[in-house]
Amino acid sequence: MGSVTFPNGTVFTTNGLTPDTPGAPGTMSALFQPLVASILGYDPIANTAAAAYASRIGWAGDGQPAWLITDNVCCITSTMEDDAFAKVRDSLPVSSSGVTTDGWTNVWKIHFYVYGPLASFNANLLVSAFQFQWVKDWLSSCITGGTVAAGGSGYQVGDVVTVTQAPAWGGELQVTAIGAGGAVTGFIPMPGAQGLGYSTASALPTTGGHGTGFTANISVSNIYAFGEYPRPVYTGELFSGQWWKRADIDMCFNERVIETTQIPLATAANVEIITQTGFTDFITVEF
Repeated sequence: MGSVTFPNGTVFTTNGLTPDTPGAPGTMSALFQPLVASILGYDPIANTAAAAYASRIGWAGDGQPAWLITDNVCCITSTMEDDAFAKVRDSLPVSSSGVTTDGWTNVWKIHFYVYGPLASFNANLLVSAFQFQWVKDWLSSCITGGTVAAGGSGYQVGDVVTVTQAPAWGGELQVTAIGAGGAVTGFIPMPGAQGLGYSTASALPTTGGHGTGFTANISVSNIYAFGEYPRPVYTGELFSGQWWKRADIDMCFNERVIETTQIPLATAANVEIITQTGFTDFITVEF
């Protein structure tokens, strides 16, 4: 969830994701990284290091440790497609509260580079897994961002709290900033622990951490696979005098994006009344 306040007071908010930012939940690749690790048999919560080694975000500016020719690894990159479907917007008129809502579909291409002795098997496994219901649920109902509704008190940076929203489960947030009295002022969804079954909502209670009273406004993923499941392209990559087994997969996904624009509205007007006799009075009209 991103938000911008313009100099005239207009507030623009979007739940749209961005492509690739390693370590930053709320991006497409960060959403897919723990999912791919889970598909390949790694637990991104119980065994974070092994999961992050096997499932990697491509184009990482700070670099990542290399792997051996005997390691099974998948690298993930995300790009937005210039698709005709992504250029159509559904707009609702300005409401009485001054809010305009736009909905549109962003089309993404996710590229999976699968390496290792099991490249062929793992590539086929990935394609098949995107038809599984638990994978579809992951893509369409896990926490990707949000804002603080109420900061509470007594929290510490690094605290991990669980968001409560029935029947969802497992969505965790990590406190990244606090204010006076330990009130939460910033958080991120925990990579690999973004939960399942959530829906976008405001002021959801949380449990855990050192404090009490922290509630969060959350946004969730709205990612849906195309009905096409392409076959992997098998190839070899010559590196350091050795042929590394490799399989590439390009898959497209739709993301439902909701954008709102809050226009500042007048709440009252001061009216000056001047009569023909010169009498003057002031009244305030409230809207």
